[in-house]
Amino acid sequence: MLALSVAPPFQIVRANALTGMSAVLSTLKINTVANQTILFTTPIGLASGETIILTYDSDFSVAAALDFEDIDLSYDDTTDSVCVTGDTEMTLAASPSGTTMGVVRTSGTVITFTNGTQAVAAGGDICIEIGTHALQGSSGAERITNATTAASRNLVITGTIGTNDTGTIVITTVTDDTVVATATVPASLTFTVSDNDIFFGTLSSTASQWADNTADGSTTAAVAHTLSAGTNSPNGYTITVKGATLTSTGTPGDTITAMGTEATLTTGQEEFGLRITASGGVGAVNTDYDDTPSNSYFYGANATTTDVIAASTTESASTTYSLYYAADIASNTEAHTDYTASLVYVATGNF
Repeated sequence: MLALSVAPPFQIVRANALTGMSAVLSTLKINTVANQTILFTTPIGLASGETIILTYDSDFSVAAALDFEDIDLSYDDTTDSVCVTGDTEMTLAASPSGTTMGVVRTSGTVITFTNGTQAVAAGGDICIEIGTHALQGSSGAERITNATTAASRNLVITGTIGTNDTGTIVITTVTDDTVVATATVPASLTFTVSDNDIFFGTLSSTASQWADNTADGSTTAAVAHTLSAGTNSPNGYTITVKGATLTSTGTPGDTITAMGTEATLTTGQEEFGLRITASGGVGAVNTDYDDTPSNSYFYGANATTTDVIAASTTESASTTYSLYYAADIASNTEAHTDYTASLVYVATGNF
C-alpha cells in the first residue's frame, strides 16, 4: 500500500526595505534629551489602519509623559527627501479616528503610530518630528533621552506599513558633541586731532570772526580743525574739552567772555564760543554744542573744569567732528596782541 501526504506549499513573506532613511538629532551627547526628526520613504505606501512602530535600543529612553502633543507626522506623496516642505500634516490623537492618526508611547523604547483612514501613496515620504520642534498641535515638551554611553545603536522601523516595510537607522552618540571656541577681541579706541594750531587773526567789534588754519582767520564760518573718534567698546566713548577762554598772557590776564549759554553770535558783544557737527559712525555732539538752532555757539569749560562735547553710547566706527570757533568783541574789549586759548581734548573709552 502506498500512502501519499500532501502539504500546503511554503509561503514566503518578504519584507520591503524602507528607503531614504535618516534620523537627525538636536544633540548626539550621551544621556541628554534631544529632539528627533525621522524621515523615510515607503515603497508600498501607508494604508488605512496600518501601523508604524519605532523601536529604540534599550539604552535610549522615551519620556514617560510623551504623547501625541509632542509629535508631528507629515507626509508627501512625491518623494523629495525633505521634511515639512510641501508636506501634508497628519492630525494626531491618542487613538485613531477617521483621518486622525493615533500615537502611543508603548514603552520606554517604543512609540506606535496607528493610521486612521488617511493613506500615503507608494513612494511617499513620511516625516516624524519628536520634541520641542513638534508644533502642529501645540508646542512639544517631551523628548527622547540619548543612550548613556557613546556607541552606535539602532532605531528600527517596523509595523504593518506597506505590508511590512521595515528599516533600521543607526544613531551614534558621543561623549560630548560641543566644541567650545574662545577668542579675545582687544579693546580699541582711536582718536585724532587734525590740527594743533588755529588762528582768529584780528578781532573786530563790527563783525564776527572765525578761527581757521590761516594767520588772518576767517570772516565767515569755517572749520578750524576736526576730531575723529571710534571704539569697539559696547558702551562707547566720551570726548571732553578743558581750557580757559581766550586770555591775554599779560597782566591782569584779560579775557574774552565765554558763551556760557548756547546762543547765536551778537556783533559788538564780547563772546567766545564753539559749534560742532558730526558725520560718520554713531557718535553725537552734546546738545550744547550742536548746530541747533543754526549758528548757535557755546563754551562750558574753563582752566580747571572739563565739559563733554561729544559721545557715543555704543560701539562705533569713526565719527568725524568738525569744530567751528567764533569770537566777537565789544568796542571797549581790552587791547592785547597775545590772546590765547589752549584747549585740551580728551577721548575716553567707556570700557
